[in-house]
Amino acid sequence: MVPTMNRDKWSKEIEEDLILLIKDWLRQTGRTQSELCHSLNLPSARVQILIDFLKKDFISGGIPKIANRLCEVEELWTN
Repeated sequence: MVPTMNRDKWSKEIEEDLILLIKDWLRQTGRTQSELCHSLNLPSARVQILIDFLKKDFISGGIPKIANRLCEVEELWTN
């Protein structure tokens, strides 16, 4: 039996999955973590600063809000 993951609350598992997703996405787009943090107007390019920022999005809108935020960044990069 596969355990079900509660996606309604922030967890270490969600954080780890998000870090892997972002690293893969950055590799696919040819961008860096520093560029992502700069695009989000974060004061630092440290992973924890990025995760704390995205956690706030998660709390206010879940995974869809994080996805929307990353789509906005990608649109900014392509224009």
